[in-house]
Amino acid sequence: MRASLIGAFFGTVLVEALSKRYKDANVRAATILFAAAAPFEIIAPLMPSGGLSLLCLGVAMMCGLASAVPQNSAIQRVTPNRMRGQITAIYLFMFIVFGALGSQLIGSITQRVFHSDADLWKTIVLTGRS
Repeated sequence: MRASLIGAFFGTVLVEALSKRYKDANVRAATILFAAAAPFEIIAPLMPSGGLSLLCLGVAMMCGLASAVPQNSAIQRVTPNRMRGQITAIYLFMFIVFGALGSQLIGSITQRVFHSDADLWKTIVLTGRS
């Protein structure tokens, strides 16, 4: 939970810093933060201890939520005024639904591809999700 709060703050600070130099600061920040989150998501299940794995997941969660801040801002910036409410609703719907379907995806791949609960870590590495 703390990683999410830090991520929301960090995403905002990064966008403000980038906006002093670039017009497309929201898109740049979202790209940078998403690229930073992906390696930590992938290496988390490969860590030798639970503590290191949780640390990697915390960094990934922080970067993941930090990238949501500029993503939403970028969408709002390019959307015409009359459509902003609808676009925001669709964005939040997809953010929530696909976030919730992640566990279904993990379970399905584990059962159908690896055929063993012991190979759950392989599925997590393959999908880059936690």
